[in-house]
Amino acid sequence: MIYFHYYLGRRKPKSTHGTVRLGTDTNIPSRITKAVIAFWDAQVSRDYTVRRMFLTANRVVRESEGYYQLDLFTDPKREEKEKRLQAAVLMILARFGANSLFRGIDLMKDARTLERNGQIGGHAM
Repeated sequence: MIYFHYYLGRRKPKSTHGTVRLGTDTNIPSRITKAVIAFWDAQVSRDYTVRRMFLTANRVVRESEGYYQLDLFTDPKREEKEKRLQAAVLMILARFGANSLFRGIDLMKDARTLERNGQIGGHAM
């Protein structure tokens, strides 16, 4: 159920917020993305345009300072492969710049990623 309030005479849905717990400590992007998308699908109505979204990570520790909890449901080889891929992506972005790697969706007509990567503080250089 979506609750509404009125702003300048217009009906506007109330903000939504919540918390997602991952269950285990992780730095695997696919796990984090899965959790965020599940929360998004449960909380956000597709009938309205999203104007702002904030995502916060709490209790962050360096991988070298923490510990790694093994479980029966994850494949350590797959996780290691994903970590190496993420390290390679970060290395390419650091060496060749923000527009060196991007997703195919960023080439669509109304996409703004490539344009925004060339700006400083939201302003054209």
